[in-house]
Amino acid sequence: MVIITDCMYRSAIAAIYTLNKIGEDILAVTTDKAPTPPAFRSKFIKDKFILSSDSQKYCDELIEICKKYDRPVILPIGVFTLDIISKNTEKFEKVADFCVSEKSVLDNLNNKNHAKKAAENSGISIPTDNGSYPKVVKPYCGEKFGLKASERYVIVKNEEELCKAKERFLKYDKNPLVEEYIDGEGVGVSLVIGKDGNALSAFCHKRIYEYPASGGPSSMLRTFYDETIIRKVSELLKNEGFVGIAMAEFKLRDGEYYFLEINPRIWGSFGATYKCNSDFLLAYLAGARGRDYKFSPTYKNRKIKFIPNIFASVISYIKAKKIKKACGAFFSAINPFIPNAIFSIKDPLPSLYDIFRKRR
Repeated sequence: MVIITDCMYRSAIAAIYTLNKIGEDILAVTTDKAPTPPAFRSKFIKDKFILSSDSQKYCDELIEICKKYDRPVILPIGVFTLDIISKNTEKFEKVADFCVSEKSVLDNLNNKNHAKKAAENSGISIPTDNGSYPKVVKPYCGEKFGLKASERYVIVKNEEELCKAKERFLKYDKNPLVEEYIDGEGVGVSLVIGKDGNALSAFCHKRIYEYPASGGPSSMLRTFYDETIIRKVSELLKNEGFVGIAMAEFKLRDGEYYFLEINPRIWGSFGATYKCNSDFLLAYLAGARGRDYKFSPTYKNRKIKFIPNIFASVISYIKAKKIKKACGAFFSAINPFIPNAIFSIKDPLPSLYDIFRKRR
């Protein structure tokens, strides 16, 4: 039995499909703050729960569900549940299995300044503020402040824009991060880290198209495998005492990876793991249950698109006067041989509802 929390995020849909394929019974959880999520439309869910958005009540209600279903595995999708479990680890350990880091570890990795230093200590290149433009300005953890992915950073081209960007983020962070803008290929390196600190699985992807055009979440990606950067990210996470699922984000320029940030949780383009037949969640379940699992990541190398995001990226590229990119994104969007990350012919309703939902 697996409890998937924070089902307002589309990543929950892919998690449901993967766990059903593995043969797990699935419980789905959201809060009363969010509208009914598309994931709740899945026929693969055994039961679903709408819990209080008050953190203490949510904690108590989730613990009661765990007691009722006899020690399930908890798979937290978003920051809300991760934060609650990390603060109440001893309570949850009595009733459920999970891989979640301590609160201090999550806070450190969510802090972009701390994460940059940790990356540098692991031999990973980092962007610096060398005085030249353009630069990137961002608060230490945009998701914690409820910002959408496209709202978590600003690219500035001069001193005036820099001052405005700092002022914009002042209510979230008194000292936002300022660094050089790396013009390169967006890369994500994701890992499952077991309770002993060792990597159990990995998943790498490169962004082909993004939304917005200035840089944002993948609207189409391709998977790949790079043992060297996986090893470095694994070392970084182990040194930090991390447990669970994390995605390190990079820009790849001239063959060199430049570290941007770490998302110590399931990431936005997680749906690609389902379409690539990744062992990612199988490894997470083994780690949560304390079972041995050999690190031997398996997944197909292929292109994956995200609908409706890829259509939004077409418009964004046109507005940015990147016509070649816009044309490429459009023809990829209508190409039937490039799969949509979270669509299942056996269970189409979640992805159809997702198309019309308010984007998160």
